[in-house]
Amino acid sequence: MAVDTQSYGGTAQLTIAGTTYQMAGKFSSVPGGKDRTPAVGPSGPTGKYTEAWKPAKVTTELWDDPTISWTTVANATRVPILIMLDNGKIWRLRNGFCTNAGSFEVSDGKVTLEWSGLFTETPAH
Repeated sequence: MAVDTQSYGGTAQLTIAGTTYQMAGKFSSVPGGKDRTPAVGPSGPTGKYTEAWKPAKVTTELWDDPTISWTTVANATRVPILIMLDNGKIWRLRNGFCTNAGSFEVSDGKVTLEWSGLFTETPAH
C-alpha cells in the first residue's frame, strides 16, 4: 500500500491501565522544545533572546462512555498516546500525564483532556 505523503489526517489513541481509547475525531499536539523570546533593551530589540523549555502537549477529545471513570483517566500517569498520520508519520507521547481535566460537553458527549509528557516523532519511510 502506497503512503500518501500529501495527506495529514490520521487516527489517535491513548492507553490507560491496559484499556485503549480511540479519539472522538479531534486531537491536536504541540511537540514542545525551546521557546525563544526576543530580548528588548532601552533602545529596542537587542538581537538576543532568552530560552525556556516548553513541554510537549496533546489535547484529546474522547467520547463519554458509562464504563469510563473520568477521575481515573484524569489521574492516570505514564499514559502512552499514539498519533498515526495517513502520510506514514507517527508521533508518540510517552509517560503522559493529564495536565488539564478539561471539560465535558453535554450536547455531544465528548470530554476534552490535555496531556503532557515526552514527545517523539518517527518520519514516514
